[in-house]
Amino acid sequence: MPIDFLPIKWEKMLLKMTYAAQAGIKDALTFEFSHFMSPNSVYLAAHHLFDRYCEYHGLPARSSDFAPWKD
Repeated sequence: MPIDFLPIKWEKMLLKMTYAAQAGIKDALTFEFSHFMSPNSVYLAAHHLFDRYCEYHGLPARSSDFAPWKD
């Protein structure tokens, strides 16, 4: 199934999360996270997005931690 759009840029996702928090939203679902932030995505941009998200929240995980070639 061809994808007609690329993963969201980290800055745009951060902006969306910031505005949601300012509006009092504590929990949210986003297509970007489940689809484009998977460390197993074929899109390299998704790996970078996952890494920026982890850095922002102080999480030690990195997309390379989930690489299929790692034991």
